[in-house]
Parts: sequence; structure tokens; C-alpha cells
Amino acid sequence: MKFLAILRDSLREAVDAKIFYVMLVLSGLLTLFAFSISFEPRPARETLEWMTQMTLSDMPKMAGPPGISNIEAAFRGWLRGPQMAQLHDVTDLDPQGGHVATRRYRLRIAGLQSPDLMGRGPTVPALTAEQVGERFGKLGNFRMAEATEVKDLGNGQFELTVVPTSAMRMAWHHEVRILFGLLPVVTRRGLPVGYELYFIESNLVIDIGGWVTVLVSVIITAFFMPNMLQKGTIDLLLAKPIHRWTLLVYKYIGGLTFIFLNTTVAIVGIWLALGVRSGIWASSLLLTIPVLTFYFAILYSVSVLFGVLTRSPVASILITCFVWFLLFVVGVTHQFLELERKIELERARAENRQPEEEHWFPRVVRGVHKVLPRTRDLSVLNDLILRRELMTANQVAGTELETVAFDWKESLGVSLAFIAVMLGLACWRFSAKDY
Repeated sequence: MKFLAILRDSLREAVDAKIFYVMLVLSGLLTLFAFSISFEPRPARETLEWMTQMTLSDMPKMAGPPGISNIEAAFRGWLRGPQMAQLHDVTDLDPQGGHVATRRYRLRIAGLQSPDLMGRGPTVPALTAEQVGERFGKLGNFRMAEATEVKDLGNGQFELTVVPTSAMRMAWHHEVRILFGLLPVVTRRGLPVGYELYFIESNLVIDIGGWVTVLVSVIITAFFMPNMLQKGTIDLLLAKPIHRWTLLVYKYIGGLTFIFLNTTVAIVGIWLALGVRSGIWASSLLLTIPVLTFYFAILYSVSVLFGVLTRSPVASILITCFVWFLLFVVGVTHQFLELERKIELERARAENRQPEEEHWFPRVVRGVHKVLPRTRDLSVLNDLILRRELMTANQVAGTELETVAFDWKESLGVSLAFIAVMLGLACWRFSAKDY
């Protein structure tokens, strides 16, 4: 019961901070802004024309990493005449059937071939009814619509009935307006609502709102340990029959509670707002709450250690922000070097040669990255969580979500070990010092 009482005191300290209520107000304003965003479905022709071109056109692509041979092959593909698909007519078969993305449509399309600029005639075979039925509405393993009753009308033209799948809502083009429709977000044409939600959640909520919350939390919680170590307060706490390390760990949990509560209120509110306004309930946004909390747990362990060592909130803030910046630089540099190395290995394999030997700098970065917590991996994880649910409809077939592979077990293990080392040093110093 004593442990629970101390934990309750730590939680109360996090909630009683005045800035906590200021953050709640800001979270409410951010939620209200999310409620002001409207998603207006675009006419059916726009989405179906995009889908026709994306799934039925044969466009030359580079096979492998950028290189002279691959660029030349793609260029020759253009000269030989790519196959293009064009939408002619659209008929709504369910004009009273609810949301436009759930209705059936009859389409008339034509498969076109550009003239052969190399003078050898078109080399891409013309579309067949079977190919249209199989390929329409499918990007990779992701199917947005089923094509039924495909009829070959001759002269490269086809008539087909389109039946949307449950994924069509995510792919349907929408026009976005903010401030309850007063201000349009100007684009040449609508975009898939999945992409629009991804942009809002990834850029505005996570990249701006999330990291601002982390920064404010670093500043506010930096005062928790120095305040506890003040004369009078520490005397009262040490008079209790409890181990010092237990007291410090519970104070650490209290600091994590601060960002967890603020992040939960903000993200759940935004999730509800975007779900109501768009009709898309993307639960992936909720999964970013524990990721952001764990991200902060890494930084807060540094703040706790230097709060015990220096008993200065300013020193804790400055050192924690420096470590945050250092982890960011190391993570981004390592990711860039790994991508460069991956491209070099693919080029060497394609050209049947040995890859070039690495210089000393990539080896040093890889060694430093090996022992430091993987905050960059957590940022990538947040992005992947959102993209896997929201961005699938916007990928070209065969495109990988991850350009660089991550060992998530290693990332989690190294980050947890770093937290344990920081808290262990803080507990040792706190237990050994005579207050």
C-alpha cells in the first residue's frame, strides 16, 4: 500500500502542474481544428479515371536502383510506345445508393498505344477483356474495386461494371476544406482521402503536435526531480520507510504519466474528429500514443539522471535537448548511409562486381548507432503505422513501404537498455548521496 500511495503522489504531481491544464486546453483547440476539416467527395469520374490510368496503363519503369543502364531501359520503353488506358464514359448504376464510393458504375474505356518513336511499331500487346477484368482496380495486392461483366466492344474499347470493395472509401478522391468549409486547400484535383488523412495525421498531428508535446514535456518534467530534492521536501520523503531507488522510479513514472495523459487526450480527440468528418476510422493513429510515450521515456531517463546529478532544471533541459539532437543526427545519418549502402550493393549485384569498400565514417556511425537508443526508428515506426493503413491505395504496384530494414527487436532492446542504464545511474547516485 505504501508503494501505491507514493505512486499516487507521483501521478498527482504530474496532474497538478498548471501547465498540464494548459496543455489540455491546447489539445482541445487542436481537436476543434480537426473538427473544422471537411472532406467533400469528388465526382466519380475523377476517381475512376485515376484508377483506370493507374491500374490498366503499362508505363516504363526502372528495374532496380538508379543507374545508366536502368534509365536507358526506361527511356527506350517510352520510345517504343507505352500502353495507356483512357476512360470515356461513366454511368452511375446506383444513383440513390448512399456514398459515391459504395456504388456500382458502368465504364467504357479504351486501351491506347502511343506511336513508336523508334519506327518499329508498338511492342506492347493490346489489352484483352481478361486483362481488364483482372487488373482494373488492383494495385499490387491491394484491390479497390472488382471489374465484372467485361465486354470487348472492338477497336480497343471495353465496357465493364465496377463493384467497389471496402477499400474504395480510402482511395476515393476528396476535396479538403478547413475552418468548416471557409478555406479550401487548393490543389489541381482531389486526392485519395487516405493520403489526405495521412498528411494530416503524420505531418500536423505527429510531426508538429507530437514533437511540440515532447518538447514541452521535457521542459516541464525537468523540474520534478530538482523540486523533490529541495531541502524539506527530500527530508520528508526520506523519512518514509521505502527504498530510495523505489521513490525515484515512481517519480519517473509520474513524469511519463504527464505526457501519456496529454498525448492520449489530444490524439483520441483528433481521431474522433477526423473519423466523424471523413467517415474513415483509422485506428492506426491511436497506436502512436504508446510510441510517443516510449520516445519520451528515453529522453526523460536522461533528464532524471542529470536532475539528480545537478539538481538544476535548466541543466537537465539543456542536456536532454542536446542528447535528443544527438540521437536525431545519428539516426538520420545512419539511415542515409544504410540506404546508400543498399543501393551500392544492388548496383554491384546488377553489374556483377564487388561492392566498393566503406570508408571509416560509415563504420563509426554504425558503431555509435549500435549502442544508442533508436529514437529515429521510433519516428519511422510512427510513419509506418499510419502509412500501412492510410497510404496503401496510393502506392504503385510493387513499391515497398520500408526503404531500409529495421531490426525492431534490437531497437527496442537497445532503447530499454539505455533507459535502464540512465535510471540505474540515477538510482545509484540518489541512494549514495547524503541529503
